[in-house]
Amino acid sequence: MEALFHSIIIFVFPIYAFDQTALSDSYNSDLWALSLASFTAMMFIVTFKLMVYERYFAWPNIFCILVLSLGIYFLYVFVSNETGFSNTHASMGVIFSSSVFYFTVVFCIGFAFFVDYGKSAWITVF
Repeated sequence: MEALFHSIIIFVFPIYAFDQTALSDSYNSDLWALSLASFTAMMFIVTFKLMVYERYFAWPNIFCILVLSLGIYFLYVFVSNETGFSNTHASMGVIFSSSVFYFTVVFCIGFAFFVDYGKSAWITVF
């Protein structure tokens, strides 16, 4: 049930956040901005949930989380933008400089965790 709720948050909120939004003076939001915000929020939500459920933190765990998970994702995004094999048409710089992008990602992550842990606290207390 949590996965369904997370998918609804990750899909619906960016659609409304990027609807009729200009990311800069000459760049309107499009499918690239929407999909990048959704997938970035999904990467962080999954990574943070794994970190919450993890019992012990050692340096290999932190290395795998920060470098092999999130680091490779952001490296891929920027390399695919610069090389052109993803047809992003140099839009990643504009998207990553937009406050709407960061607000969308942070809101999705925060809302997902607020509801998850609010539900856990409700079950624990009552």
